[in-house]
Amino acid sequence: MRRLERLGKRRVAPEYIVSPEVARELAALSFETGRQIGILLDRKGRVRVVVVGDTDKIVIPPLAASRSGAGRLSGYRLVHTHLAMEDISEDDLMDLLFLRLDIMAMLKVSDGYPERLYAAHLVPTPVAGRNWNFLDPVPPTRQEPLFLALVNALEDEFAAHTPARDVDEGRDRAL
Repeated sequence: MRRLERLGKRRVAPEYIVSPEVARELAALSFETGRQIGILLDRKGRVRVVVVGDTDKIVIPPLAASRSGAGRLSGYRLVHTHLAMEDISEDDLMDLLFLRLDIMAMLKVSDGYPERLYAAHLVPTPVAGRNWNFLDPVPPTRQEPLFLALVNALEDEFAAHTPARDVDEGRDRAL
């Protein structure tokens, strides 16, 4: 499908989770196909992967060249659609947690248009037994340009809450 290929070449301003134009395109494609559609974006706002799922889920492929280390997030955010007006699902939250995504975002699609953008991000210490926090839902056209600032602050918090590793004293550490 040519429109899916074009979607894979889109860019989003790095300060936003998703642009209103890309949100509209995702919603329209999702509505037309009757499937959830997602895009995996890097921190520069480039679409790295387009994922086409079924009516109620998508499967994220393995992340290549994912960042690692204490206090680090993956460097990727996922924006995908939900057609049945459901909230961010448990599967979405588990993907957020285990893939250490910068943010998990979901567009509720109504009649082919993105109604609201919902998002969740990880937190360094659990709050009320949860390892994530939800952002207030907003229409995609009314997002604040705070994505990069949020991710940078989160990585700083994770680094501050990550204990230092003990090094074996008196033992060879290199060959």
